[in-house]
Amino acid sequence: MANGTATTKTFEDFMTAVNASGAKKIRAKAGVKLDVPGLSGLFLAPNSDTYEDLNNYSAVLKINYGKVSFLLTGDAEDVSEAEMLKSGQNLQATVLKVGHHGSNSSTTSAFLKAVSPKYAVISVGVDNDYGHPTQETLTKLANAGVQAYRTDQDGTIVATTDGDTVKLEKTGETISSNLPPINPSVPESITKPVQQFPAIAAGSVMISTIDLSGEVVTLTNSSDRTVDLTGWQLVSEVGKQTFTFPSGTTLPGGVILKVVSGKNAQAGNNVLVWTESNIWNNDGDPGALYNAKGQLVSRKEK
Repeated sequence: MANGTATTKTFEDFMTAVNASGAKKIRAKAGVKLDVPGLSGLFLAPNSDTYEDLNNYSAVLKINYGKVSFLLTGDAEDVSEAEMLKSGQNLQATVLKVGHHGSNSSTTSAFLKAVSPKYAVISVGVDNDYGHPTQETLTKLANAGVQAYRTDQDGTIVATTDGDTVKLEKTGETISSNLPPINPSVPESITKPVQQFPAIAAGSVMISTIDLSGEVVTLTNSSDRTVDLTGWQLVSEVGKQTFTFPSGTTLPGGVILKVVSGKNAQAGNNVLVWTESNIWNNDGDPGALYNAKGQLVSRKEK
C-alpha cells in the first residue's frame, strides 16, 4: 500500500477487506520487490513521501514473466512519471496499463517513449463524466504505433502470456458509467443527479497541479509548439469564479505557467496574477481550463 489515504467509500471498503483478511501489509514504494514464485515484480513508484495530488501516490508495478512485461501505473500522473524517468529504472514494457484512465494529466510523451509498449489498455467507464480517455492521449498512443484497448468499447481485457508472447482478448463486458446505482426504495425523481461535464477537447495544455492553500495553479504545455492562450479561461468550479487570460499570453512547448491569487500573489516570469483575493476553496475545488472557443481542454479534481 502506498503512503497515502483517501476518504472515499471505495477506499474505506478496501481497507475493511484488507484488515478482515489478515493479509500482511507492506508499503508500496519504488524499489520494493513483489515476492511471487515464477515471475519478478518491482514497484517503480511512488518515489516521494508526499505529493500535492493523491493520484501520484499510486503504486506503479512492473511485472516480468519471461520475455513479456506489464507496467501497471494506476492513476500516476506526470509528476510521478517524471520521477520514474529520473530514477533510471528500466520502464520498457510489452503492455502498458495507461495512467489515470487516459487523462491528459498522464502518459507524457517522454514517459511513453521510455515504456515503448506494444499494447496499451485504458480502464475507463462507458460515458464517464470526465471525458476520459482524452483525444490527446489516444493520439499519442496512435502516433507511437501502440495498439490500444479500451474497456468502455472492448469490455474487460484479458491478457495471457507464456513468457514468449502475449495475447489480449476482448470480453465485450463493458464497464458501466460511474453513475451511482438507483436505490429502488427512493423514487427516481428525487435521486440526486450526478453533475455532467463536457468532453475534454484535444490539446497539449493542461492543468498539472492546483495548490488550494497556496492559491497557485500550474499549467503545462506538453507539446513542442507555442500555444496562444489569449481569451482562454481558468474556472474555480466551486466558487464559479473565472480568470480570463489577457491578450498576448502564450505558453511555449515544454514550459509551465502559473496563475496565482491571494494576498501574497505577485507577478513574475511565467507567473500571472489572478487577484489578491482568495479564489480556491481549501475543502476541495476542481479547476477547469477552457480555450478561446469555450471548449473544455483540461479539468483537475482537488
